[in-house]
Amino acid sequence: RLARTPLSAEVFLGGTRTGIIFPGERLRFSVRYGNNTEFPLENVSIRIVPEGGVLDLASIETEDGGVFDAISRAIIWGPGGTAALRELKAGERGEFKFSIRTRARPPMRNLNDANMRVGITTSIKAAGIPRELAGTDLSSSDRIEFKVRSLVLFAGRALYRTSPLANSGPMPPKVGVKTAYTIFWEVRNFTNELREVEARVSLPPNVKWENVVSPEGAAISFDAASNEVKWRIGILPAGTGVLTPALTAAFKVSIIPSEADAGQAVTLAGGAEISGRDTFTEEDTEARIDSITTELREDPAVSANEWRVMR
Repeated sequence: RLARTPLSAEVFLGGTRTGIIFPGERLRFSVRYGNNTEFPLENVSIRIVPEGGVLDLASIETEDGGVFDAISRAIIWGPGGTAALRELKAGERGEFKFSIRTRARPPMRNLNDANMRVGITTSIKAAGIPRELAGTDLSSSDRIEFKVRSLVLFAGRALYRTSPLANSGPMPPKVGVKTAYTIFWEVRNFTNELREVEARVSLPPNVKWENVVSPEGAAISFDAASNEVKWRIGILPAGTGVLTPALTAAFKVSIIPSEADAGQAVTLAGGAEISGRDTFTEEDTEARIDSITTELREDPAVSANEWRVMR
């Protein structure tokens, strides 16, 4: 393709022209350009137009004299600001770089924002045309697109008083006495539908599964051999928790603190993770949360002096 156009310019992301974009990352692009003729070309200009709602255009950074024109929403390199473009010798090649940050949370106003893409359109032209190439179109253009992976937000917390399930036992927890807590999970999904979605967590050996879940009939199961809790969600539509309410589930666990736990907060559930298959990018995606303890920071009806085990 390069040999067929007098001037060429192509954009690469991290050295490639394929891949998946993640919300919240800084995208580092390079523009590779060249004069494919046997004659020098003068006053060359390169224009880049980035497109995609996930892009934060205010974060654009350029090198080598490139500027971002907010009116045309284009990045431009020209002979006025970039000496290398005043004359491209026959067969000369060059490279410029620029970067753009993606929004940590993609804008999701309606389902038309699902399955987001980032497009980069590149054009190059020369104002100074040698006599030998008179009548030849020295301009060319190029476009690449990247799919944007869906952002999945997974949150978990322990509750006692502001809980969808009734809990029991002393608060603060007491050595040798059983106290039951609720583990509450919440899932949000932005732009792409996910399939085969499952959340799971392992319970510590001293934590007991109480076989009570919310909502009733939720696909939450417990494997006594591995001490693992699984929530089989299946399909997680785009916009869950953004355009529609978040998907939630809860289950009850209990603990009888030992003397060694006195004065400490006790772990109720290990680090949990959720995984699934992004149906747009056809890649696996996952999110993780830290372990959950008896420090009930997100239960407004529980005070800090009730977090730790008492004798």
